[in-house]
Amino acid sequence: MGFLNALGKMIQGKPVFDNEPQPGQPAQPPGPQQQTEPQRGIDLMGTKKELPIVMVDPMRYDVSHNGQRMDIDIFIQNHSQERLFLDKIKILGAFRELDTYLRPGERREFRVYSGNRQTNAPDARLEIWYRNELNDYFSAIHTVEFHKEPDNTFGVARIKFVPPIKDI
Repeated sequence: MGFLNALGKMIQGKPVFDNEPQPGQPAQPPGPQQQTEPQRGIDLMGTKKELPIVMVDPMRYDVSHNGQRMDIDIFIQNHSQERLFLDKIKILGAFRELDTYLRPGERREFRVYSGNRQTNAPDARLEIWYRNELNDYFSAIHTVEFHKEPDNTFGVARIKFVPPIKDI
């Protein structure tokens, strides 16, 4: 990449270095956000099995504020080839029962938090518990990144899936 090309990208607010493969170099593998292929695991009997992936869509969530109250709505998607039962979710230290099935590839919106806005460093861990048709339970961990609002409360800046899926 030439100096003028890099300078042009900086002026446009674009990243100077992208992960595009250069001629003669292999393409980079997808990062954790793009990982939607079933993961492999080993059960208690030593048998290999696929771990179904359920995760929050990182581009589809909504945080709304009303005075000192905050509501968080997210989209959860089943990236597996089987129907899965979403049991519950934990976000900001609060549990919410989901108690619903998602078909393969289905994505659905859920209100996962409705309560007071956080005034001190919030719990940055979001966890979804779910099971397959064989009653095998799994857990998908996400991190929640926050930004501080002008009134010293915290708002959600980003939700990010953290592989691997846990077989519990």
